Amino acid sequence: MDLNDIYNELHCRGLCKNQIDFSINWLGRSSGYFAWMRSTQVKCCNVSLQLLAERLQKISDHLRNPLPTEADIRTIIALRSLREDALMLAKLDHAGRPLAASPQ
Repeated sequence: MDLNDIYNELHCRGLCKNQIDFSINWLGRSSGYFAWMRSTQVKCCNVSLQLLAERLQKISDHLRNPLPTEADIRTIIALRSLREDALMLAKLDHAGRPLAASPQ
């Protein structure tokens, strides 16, 4: 799964209005960041991916309380999966290869 998939999933679930909303409220960047990334095929910065993962976790935690509906449970499961995908993307370079460990 890539960042486009995460955006599409959030958009389909009504959690994200459009690419501008995704850029600002989910990635913590300027309004054109996601569109720019897609057009230039630049990897999303790790800070934004970490922020995305944190926000996905926060929403899934919020939906859990106090008694989630069946729809909430499905959304929670999907958001947790998207969170794991965002964290995995933070560990890849722009070509999708694992980042090299930093020398000690």
